[in-house]
Amino acid sequence: MRVFLKVFRTMPDEVKATKLIVISSSGLGRKGHAALPLLMKPMYGWMLQVPHVDKLVMERLIGRAAG
Repeated sequence: MRVFLKVFRTMPDEVKATKLIVISSSGLGRKGHAALPLLMKPMYGWMLQVPHVDKLVMERLIGRAAG
């Protein structure tokens, strides 16, 4: 997340006005987690907990920047 935030903050305004493509993950919210196959739920809830926190922060930052 820190790297993404630094990159986003230092982008020139003309670049921010173009499309920004990011890769997120399924299974982050309640609906997404409920849609996961049963065997993947422990992995998403426990093993990928830290990376998913970064992805949630990234999505929120992008949402705020987009208005």
